Amino acid sequence: MAVAKKGGRGPVGYLAVFAIAVAVVLLLSWAGTLGSRSAILAAARTSFTARVEAMAADMAASFFMDQGFRDAVPNRDTEAIDRHLDGVRARFPFAVAARVEPGFPPPAPYRVDSLWGELVVVFPIAGPDGLDPLPDRRAAVDIGAQALLVEVQPGRRLWVTPDGGEPLAYGLRARFVQPALTVFDLVKAVAVGLLGMACLRVLRRRRSGRGAASGTAAGNPSGGAGA
Repeated sequence: MAVAKKGGRGPVGYLAVFAIAVAVVLLLSWAGTLGSRSAILAAARTSFTARVEAMAADMAASFFMDQGFRDAVPNRDTEAIDRHLDGVRARFPFAVAARVEPGFPPPAPYRVDSLWGELVVVFPIAGPDGLDPLPDRRAAVDIGAQALLVEVQPGRRLWVTPDGGEPLAYGLRARFVQPALTVFDLVKAVAVGLLGMACLRVLRRRRSGRGAASGTAAGNPSGGAGA
């Protein structure tokens, strides 16, 4: 019975060491990934916002505080309007589309909105220095949010998503492309678990050898006394 109990504890001990080692390594990898992701997201958010604000301010000053464009819109000069909007797309590669639409103009030089994972920058159509904006028309430029995010982030680790993920900016959300734990993390954890089992095996052999040596040493004095 004693031998059976000892043999039963052996595999259980190895499995326990393996499971604990794997769990610890995976937990440390997961915690490290979360920490690095927070830093990556914060840097991407800062760079993304700065790029959008600079681009929107440039668009407002260069294209939508223009007296000729302001006069062309109420006069329905479609040729002049299209030529002006084509200039926006030509100068700003992240501008997917530009248009004039009915609606109240924003009070500021521009307003950044998001819709279905894309950015929409709305501008008043005004004269020089932003004066005398049209009361019932405004300009809108669609910005490719994903293309812009790829441009500002290193490694292309984030992807714009309409739902889920983490808050990015302007109501947009982004998720990380890779999972928190990768195959490499799993392989590393299994390797550490196997190493732990090997270490346990070595320790048990040493203890077994010491126990046998102690038993032999204890038996020799009794044998000498009997002689």
